[in-house]
Amino acid sequence: MDWVEYDETSVKVLPQWARESGTTFDAAPYSVSIVPEGVVLRRGGRASALRWVDVLAPIRLDDAMAPRLLLAATRRPPHPPWFDLRGTHLAAIEDAIRFGVERIHESDYRSSRRARPALYPADILDPVLARDPLPGGVEICSPSTYTLRSNIVAGVTGTSFAGGMGLVVGTMAFPTDPLLLFGLGGAAALAGAGFMAFDRLRPRVGLRILVLTPDGFVGGLDGGAVRAFLWPRVASFTNGRDALGEPALEVRAVDGSLMSRTAARFFGEPLDVVVAVAEAYRRRAVASLSG
Repeated sequence: MDWVEYDETSVKVLPQWARESGTTFDAAPYSVSIVPEGVVLRRGGRASALRWVDVLAPIRLDDAMAPRLLLAATRRPPHPPWFDLRGTHLAAIEDAIRFGVERIHESDYRSSRRARPALYPADILDPVLARDPLPGGVEICSPSTYTLRSNIVAGVTGTSFAGGMGLVVGTMAFPTDPLLLFGLGGAAALAGAGFMAFDRLRPRVGLRILVLTPDGFVGGLDGGAVRAFLWPRVASFTNGRDALGEPALEVRAVDGSLMSRTAARFFGEPLDVVVAVAEAYRRRAVASLSG
């Protein structure tokens, strides 16, 4: 397993196979083309080209108001491990992708199996903690902490505070000139609001909640210290419940024991999505390992 080679790159550098004509669908913000070798997603002057072996799974989210199709793939962080497709042609895109994936994956899995050196969990955990890149590794993160509400609150608070200070300063400096008084107050209010809201306006990068690598995954148990587990020990990623009865991602070992559990509220996507992506990655990783 490795990262998608052509991901959000210039259309001009796409390989020849990605330039071939195929069936094209509108899936805003992408234009999706199904070609013999795989899938090409274009957005403006940028494009991503996925061979069929790069596709982990199409994941359909049936929201009547805003239907979505997540195309799970091994994208280099900080990209999420999927492409988010929307629009009215999602069913046709999903069918075409499933057909392409099922047609070649079994033979590709067998041909891509390779012997691996014996690993210890620390061989995965140490690079992850050091934020060293692990080729083929992906991250599922918490949502950004940026919210519209926090921006509005910051702006209102900043305006009120700085405006008040501006009026005080204006009164002290120019007690007999109301125009200057309100001019300074207004300028101070705008400056203060901008300054106090600036930090709120910057999007935050979500925290890494689950890290999947070709040899194993890194996760925690109910907020405890994170650990690394090799794929031969892992049986499944499933929907579960934490100690408080809230929805949680559970990871079970082959002996049925609980390896990792993370509350669903920490993820930026519905729990069903996280489970589907993690399971698709696990199956691909296990298939690529020698028996």
